[in-house]
Amino acid sequence: MLKYRISPCTQRFSKESPGRNGLFKISWRTIMAKSVSKLCGNFDSGRRFYRPTGTLAMGTMNRRNGMAVKGTNKNVKIGLIADRPYWFVYVSLISRAIHQLGAAVFLATYVLSPENVKAWQISLIVAAVSGFLLLGAEAIRHRQFLREVFGLSTIFKLVLVGFAHHGWLPAIPSVTAAFLLASLVSHAPKSVRHRLII
Repeated sequence: MLKYRISPCTQRFSKESPGRNGLFKISWRTIMAKSVSKLCGNFDSGRRFYRPTGTLAMGTMNRRNGMAVKGTNKNVKIGLIADRPYWFVYVSLISRAIHQLGAAVFLATYVLSPENVKAWQISLIVAAVSGFLLLGAEAIRHRQFLREVFGLSTIFKLVLVGFAHHGWLPAIPSVTAAFLLASLVSHAPKSVRHRLII
């Protein structure tokens, strides 16, 4: 049997010296390396192991993506970002989930069945309390949030809902616009969400 190795650059077969018995041997690792190397990698013949280049390419791609994101955000002025305890991440996560639930129930009851006063009042209280808790958790990290897009959009959202509730604006379009604005800003990229406006 013949023993082959694969060159890391050319990925071609090359014969090696005979074994003890004067016969050429072939390694199952070499066969596996030849079959897989065509798909996603090279075989390091010196160390006799398969080294996937897909992993290296992924690392390079991640570094390039990081540099690209930083490059695009170079001229964007975002607010000051401070450190916060890691457990605050869980506070933010839980309050965000409760806020979304309360806001969804409020939107459904206030727009579709405004006669069900108790339902939308309770959901409004849940959304307001969890929203202020969420805003406080975010304010600990983003110290200039009132000058950023997400802080100003939060104030504008509260104004829209308040005006709609007091009858100064049409209820259904105003509340729907407030929730549409909240959805857009919360899912916007960091360079947009935390951009300084004032």
